[in-house]
Amino acid sequence: PPKHESQTTTNSLSIVEEETSIRSTTSNPRGDNNIESHAHGRTWPSSPINKDTHVGLAYAVTHEHSHNSLKIDEERVASKIARKWRLTHFLQTNVSGLVVLFYYLVTLETIISVGLTIGLTIFWHRKHADSTDFDGGAINFILIGFAVVTPITVQIRLAFRRREQALYEIRRIRSSCFQIYHSQGIWDWPGRNPESSGRDEADINWLHHTDQVLEQLIGIGDELCRFHEHSHNSLKIDEERVASKIARKWRLTHFLQTNVSGLVVLFYYLVTLETIISVGLTIGLTIFWHRKHADSTDFDGGTIDFFFIGFAVITPITVSLGLAFGRREQALYEIRRIRTCCFQIYNAHAIWNWKGSDPESSGRVEAGINWLHHSDKVLEQLIGIGDELCRFLTLPTSSRSYHRTMSCGRKEAADIVEVAYRLFDSLYTQRLTQLSFLNEKFKTLGVSHSEVSRLRQYERYIGESMEALRMIKMYRTPQALRAFGRIFTLIIPPFYAPRFAQVAFDLDSLALGICFATITPFALTALYESTQILEDPFVGYVSLDIIDVAEELEVLHWHQLINARKILYPDAGDFNEGSKLPIDTWEPNETKAVSRRKKSLGGSSRSSFYAMSETSSLGFSGHSRSSIIR
Repeated sequence: PPKHESQTTTNSLSIVEEETSIRSTTSNPRGDNNIESHAHGRTWPSSPINKDTHVGLAYAVTHEHSHNSLKIDEERVASKIARKWRLTHFLQTNVSGLVVLFYYLVTLETIISVGLTIGLTIFWHRKHADSTDFDGGAINFILIGFAVVTPITVQIRLAFRRREQALYEIRRIRSSCFQIYHSQGIWDWPGRNPESSGRDEADINWLHHTDQVLEQLIGIGDELCRFHEHSHNSLKIDEERVASKIARKWRLTHFLQTNVSGLVVLFYYLVTLETIISVGLTIGLTIFWHRKHADSTDFDGGTIDFFFIGFAVITPITVSLGLAFGRREQALYEIRRIRTCCFQIYNAHAIWNWKGSDPESSGRVEAGINWLHHSDKVLEQLIGIGDELCRFLTLPTSSRSYHRTMSCGRKEAADIVEVAYRLFDSLYTQRLTQLSFLNEKFKTLGVSHSEVSRLRQYERYIGESMEALRMIKMYRTPQALRAFGRIFTLIIPPFYAPRFAQVAFDLDSLALGICFATITPFALTALYESTQILEDPFVGYVSLDIIDVAEELEVLHWHQLINARKILYPDAGDFNEGSKLPIDTWEPNETKAVSRRKKSLGGSSRSSFYAMSETSSLGFSGHSRSSIIR
């Protein structure tokens, strides 16, 4: 044969020989440490790192020549998809799209809306069949685009962002569970002498131990989704009962419940005094322009276009809505981080163990303290943090525009902020300091420095989340943007009264013109109020999209920690909730005559910005250094 063919044959034979050598060498990668491997003319020393590299190289070399069932199935599936006829692919994708559209997206609401639209279209067509001056084109689709489609697209984007966040959390749970099982089943450490293994010296049934870990990890996955098929406890029965009850609900009942509740939300929460004023002015001016030009032939109210409403009112409102929703999601993230860190801190104080003076003893036992009493002190601070953080977040809002621009608003903000600062001082400065003392005591008992560092990290995370929640509570979306939306949703719709009067003339129906004069300001003010509800996501007297901080921090947070105490100390008595009393060492500024650079009664040379309510009626100069320092 030619030279290059013989060289190719020789290279193939050498590769096969090397593969055989690699397979025989790597058949027991955790075996004899003195084995040396040869591949491609390289000698791999017998260190664990190089052995791992050797295994990876073995896979890379042998993968192309593997003929196992997985390789065959992979090639079969790939070739089957590649051979699919293009027309078949076209039909499959479009037919499945139609199935999704009609099965999932065509609901009872869709049928009712389509039916009403078709019926009214036929009605208007028959009514004006012989009319020569009917002009249905006066109704513009721009208002639908800005007032309906734009908010819906914003909502879709926000919902998709939440879905992606949920996917991220699921993958993080799965990855962490997999790594925890590997750590329990694989990790090793040095024994008492250099040649021994700590895992072998432990002298426990590792299969039984790892199976216990595996049971908890699988249980976490099952209960996050649903209970295991073979479980028969009462909670499983209740879960199936509730799920089947909701699934059997008649579709018409579901339709009535959702739409009636939607109307209740719309009229109870979103119809405000601004809505009533704007709708009343718009309707009144529409009737005025209709009567004034009832006999006119040259009146043309259609020159006023809806583009101005779309760009000048709806666009800023949708931007503000996105910002407010982002703040709400950030607040939820911080609350969950606080709860997680508090739970881990309590578990650390109640469970963590370390080596004693001799290898057979326990450092936790040798410490010689009452661990129930110690962990209850930690529990008191953690529950106190949740209770007082809830009270701080549910205080009335102190950052509205009138709180900064009017003297009466500044006095109101000063009262709110004084209480807020006292609560925040108790839950952050006082309780985190007490928690740091307890962690320091824990360190002196013998806990390793790395574990204490982790506790300090939990403390820092709690402090960062508290500060983030305080910022969200006390600072809001841009004041100018909100003021712009509030004023223009109130005054712009009445200026469109000539356009609504023109609609009444073109359709020969004053009632239809009044309907448009009602719907437009109602939609704008309702959209604006939906952003206002999200401005302070913690207020306790609104229950639409507001975070239920009482449920999260006073109920669920408490139950989680108390249930952990019952599991770890089953013979302990009930926990004494002394944490309901805040650690109040705050000394409020009671100085009545507020002047520049005066000290407060507590001796401090600085006081809150809100204490200067007497110095300026508008408060625009309040952020200078001379006005903050007293």
